[in-house]
Amino acid sequence: NSVLVPMNVIQNDNSGSYVYVTRSKDQYHAAFKQPVVIGNSYNGIAEILNGLKDGDKVISAGFQELVDGEYVRF
Repeated sequence: NSVLVPMNVIQNDNSGSYVYVTRSKDQYHAAFKQPVVIGNSYNGIAEILNGLKDGDKVISAGFQELVDGEYVRF
């Protein structure tokens, strides 16, 4: 019953670890920085202890150049 994400989508800054998730913004989809707490990791997959819930849409491609609140298409 854990949320798992690929390790390569987890980024770090001065505030800690985060991923980008999509949410609605002005009737479109936008990328938002979501802080996460990482648990165990194995074979390129990380357990997320806090910050994500089942059903959150984590951006797994093109996330390196995203800016918080930027509109996205998929």
